[in-house]
Amino acid sequence: MSETGRTLAGAKVFVTGATDSAMSDVDGRFSFRVPVGSRVVFIEAEGHELYQDTVRIEKDKEFYLNLVLQVVERMEAADVRVKRKPKENSVAQAIQTKRLSSQLVESISAEDFSKTTIRTTSDALKRIPGATISEGKFANVRGMFDRYNAGYLNGAPLPSTESDRKAFSFDVIPASLLDNIVVIKSATPDLIADFGGGIIKINTKSIPDKFTQSISVGFQYNSITTGKSVRTFDIAGSEYFGVMSSANIAPNLDPKMIVDYNQSVFNATETKKFNNNWDFNPYSVKPSPRFNYTIGIPFKIKKMQAGAMVSWNYSMTQRMALGKVITRDFSDNRLWRSFTDSILATNVQNGGVANFALKINNKNKIDFKNLYSLTYDVNSIVRAGVASYDDNITSQAFSNFSNLNSLYSSQLIGSHVMGRRQSTLNWVLNYGSTIRKVPDFRIAQYSVSEGDLSTRQMVINQFFRDGTGRFFSNLNENSSSASLDYSTLRKTGKLTWILKTGAYVQHRSRVFNSRQFIYGPITGGFFSQAEPSKDLAADKISPTGLYLIDKTRDKDDYTAFSALGAAYAMAENQLPLFKKAGKSYDLKVIYGVRVEQFTQVLKSREATKRNVYLANPGTNVDWMPSITSIIPVSKKSSVRMAYSKTLNRPELRELAPFAFYNFSINSEILGFTNLQRATIQNYDLRYEFYSNKEDMVSIGVFKKRINNPIEFSLDPTQTQIRTFTYQNQRIANNKGLELEVRKNFGSLTKLIGAKWLKNFTFYGNVALIKSEVRFDSVNTRTLQGQSPYVINASLFYQNKKGWQLNASFNKIGQRIAYIGLPVSSAKFGLDIYEYGRSVLDFQIAKNIGKSGMFRLTLGDLLAQKSVFYQDMNHNGKYDVKEVIDGGDNTLISFTNGRTMGVSYTFSF
Repeated sequence: MSETGRTLAGAKVFVTGATDSAMSDVDGRFSFRVPVGSRVVFIEAEGHELYQDTVRIEKDKEFYLNLVLQVVERMEAADVRVKRKPKENSVAQAIQTKRLSSQLVESISAEDFSKTTIRTTSDALKRIPGATISEGKFANVRGMFDRYNAGYLNGAPLPSTESDRKAFSFDVIPASLLDNIVVIKSATPDLIADFGGGIIKINTKSIPDKFTQSISVGFQYNSITTGKSVRTFDIAGSEYFGVMSSANIAPNLDPKMIVDYNQSVFNATETKKFNNNWDFNPYSVKPSPRFNYTIGIPFKIKKMQAGAMVSWNYSMTQRMALGKVITRDFSDNRLWRSFTDSILATNVQNGGVANFALKINNKNKIDFKNLYSLTYDVNSIVRAGVASYDDNITSQAFSNFSNLNSLYSSQLIGSHVMGRRQSTLNWVLNYGSTIRKVPDFRIAQYSVSEGDLSTRQMVINQFFRDGTGRFFSNLNENSSSASLDYSTLRKTGKLTWILKTGAYVQHRSRVFNSRQFIYGPITGGFFSQAEPSKDLAADKISPTGLYLIDKTRDKDDYTAFSALGAAYAMAENQLPLFKKAGKSYDLKVIYGVRVEQFTQVLKSREATKRNVYLANPGTNVDWMPSITSIIPVSKKSSVRMAYSKTLNRPELRELAPFAFYNFSINSEILGFTNLQRATIQNYDLRYEFYSNKEDMVSIGVFKKRINNPIEFSLDPTQTQIRTFTYQNQRIANNKGLELEVRKNFGSLTKLIGAKWLKNFTFYGNVALIKSEVRFDSVNTRTLQGQSPYVINASLFYQNKKGWQLNASFNKIGQRIAYIGLPVSSAKFGLDIYEYGRSVLDFQIAKNIGKSGMFRLTLGDLLAQKSVFYQDMNHNGKYDVKEVIDGGDNTLISFTNGRTMGVSYTFSF
């Protein structure tokens, strides 16, 4: 790699005593066999200085060279400083990525994954400085809520996986399928502009240089789940593999079964087409299995090098929890509803990657990368409590919610190096498909008046959310994109120029449809002492009994598309600033502009009838300038400064006036058609110090100014049920400090004579963040999702006997999960905070022979509750005691269990 940060193709590598030599390819890679012993390595590349160094080659061990070449002043061949090169998925490579990048980045490698309890991409992101995870899967970066962060897979944008928010569910991609994750925090013109916190770039496994094969099997135990017996709705055998049961698919109904059509004989006949099995049986929870298989095969097509990497991952996790869901009146804080939930959540992940590469020659390469992820969630809830304190009505409810997420992403990638100046042409063609199904979301509710069990009846109501009914939905989204990037190197006097330009186009189309049904007839009561398994069984469906009535609204369906076209031009200037020990240290300035044209349209059945669009923000053209300076301070340190303008657009779902009832939080989620895009001014300053290839310290500050920030908040116009919607605020400011340290203790060996210290490595990061949203002339608060602090700390131990130990700690401060109402309009409608949990994990691993590894992981050892509350005493922390005693309003809470996992990996 050049000191400019560009990979070099055609660099020649010679080793004394070897009969072969090598030439680097388009990725800067090379490999060949050399004799063991002390050898001199020579490396030369066009336009770079020649250097020689002595290395020691050991028997049966691979040796890696890290090529960081210095550009010569007269574009003549010479000096390469030879270092040991890390693998692409190693800690050292992650640090080098951070050091040589044109942006401010954070990186985490597969080596980090293997040393810790990281299982999914979302687990990995929690280790990034300033990053947090909400709901176990959505990423917040630098205090910016999940909707402000963009995801990339192998250089192509990831779609939103959710039907109810602009967010990618990072738990759908297992960490075992990845080489590394890079989080970009500052913008340059060659990056998409729709982000405010960070761009999360996920790179799947690379093609290996030699044949590899591994298999991993494991199980996980949960302290409050495994071995316990719980009553739950039945789960079909296929669902344990992420395949939706045919019994849960909505039947083909007579076209006359439309909104509010209520003919008892007809409706009863149509209802019998549904799966009317509501069995609710005892179930003993088994340990959660894990499985991974990976194979990498290098081969040749004629004389061209090629390879394939295929990896498949499966896991099934079950978790029991006890939850509390409380609703209070906004005006006087009196209890309105209060429920206790018994929850069994089942999560299945099944999918893999299939990557192929063809190296035509050292300067031309084609990659074909594919990822398929199937995630299936089933939440079975039994709820009991008070449905109305005012009317003295108690309630019992049964809910079964399933959610199928299917993601396919494919990239065809071309990399080409041209001419003596190492000009590069890179292109990416991308196709993505997202399917999200909610098959047969069921709710059955019963009520009892004034404690008299003889009044127990099934709740029959006009609304699905308040009564007994069923809900089905399907979301299908297809996206395609293409990008082209060209860069070239020029030198005028002492000034080095890297000129880069490119274009990008993307098209997305989405179709969403849903149907909701309630049980009727609506008039009259249905008194019962039984459960849904009897009351809603097939023999109870009749014209004189119960039957389904369609309550789907026109707004419950929508179709949408968006189109994005972009172009950019940028330059990187490198000017020698000073020399030390014969080496020149350059000031780097990267600057340019990006222009994006964006069109977004959404319509529903209702809008189609009126021949108008439901949401049509029109076509917007935005110009986004940026500039970054990298100033060398010494051989090992530098200062980075950056400014950029970015934006944040509404997601298709956020514009749709479709209301979805979330049973677990007893709330509705509603879109808003008049959302406007937000614009963001970003400022960064960071100091970085790299003492060696695996030790580093960085400290930085940042500031963001956001116009028209989009947030998820309570809707004061909805009085019947707690409803959250999307709104623009006036303006917001966000600023923070980030500190990151990685240190191996080997340097202390000489000071105190303890050689074993070199086996220990510490990694930690801290972020302190403060934000202010101004939503009227007087009132302010913090940004939604922003924690005032984020702390990560890990201690690693690894010795030559194959033992590895790791202890990791993660802590975030309280953050606003749901925006409330101004005190002026609702005294007790305050913001709802999420309590910042402390999470402590531990892992021990041991190599078994040359090919095996055993791992024992202990997760969430503190097992603190997840709590959502209103900070009634305004002291900035969670107080369990009641408001009347000076405490806070606890609105939602549920328990978490400790986990223990064992696995064995065998490579052959």
